[in-house]
Amino acid sequence: MSNNIIPNNQDEYKDLEIQTKIGVNSILSSDIVVNFQEKVLTKVQNKHQENLVKLHYDFVNENVKLNQIHEEITRLQDQTDTIVDSALSSGLLLDSDNLNNLLASLDHESEAISKAYSNKNKKSKLKLRKHSNDAILNEEDYKEIN
Repeated sequence: MSNNIIPNNQDEYKDLEIQTKIGVNSILSSDIVVNFQEKVLTKVQNKHQENLVKLHYDFVNENVKLNQIHEEITRLQDQTDTIVDSALSSGLLLDSDNLNNLLASLDHESEAISKAYSNKNKKSKLKLRKHSNDAILNEEDYKEIN
């Protein structure tokens, strides 16, 4: 085989290929490369482990926050229930049945007031008409008198 890097024929090419594989394998299996690979792998594993630990702590912290939020929501719901129960029992707040009864009662009273106003309006119109008629009669009486 010649000193040329480029093989001249097929046999030289195969020989160069074999020598290259042997060289690469010897380099890859050398202590320097193996140690380097182990160091890189160890650093990657350590970093990965650090990230997992950090994620675990973040998860635990978020879970604690969620539990606190859940407890606060439960406390507020209990407080709201207590206030509503107190308002219902004192009459400050009406449940749906009582509210519907009150609305029906108000509708009934509104109709009664509307009828009374309508009747009063009719009576007022009748009185006004009567006074108008009296005024007309008085005018006629006045004409007759004169």
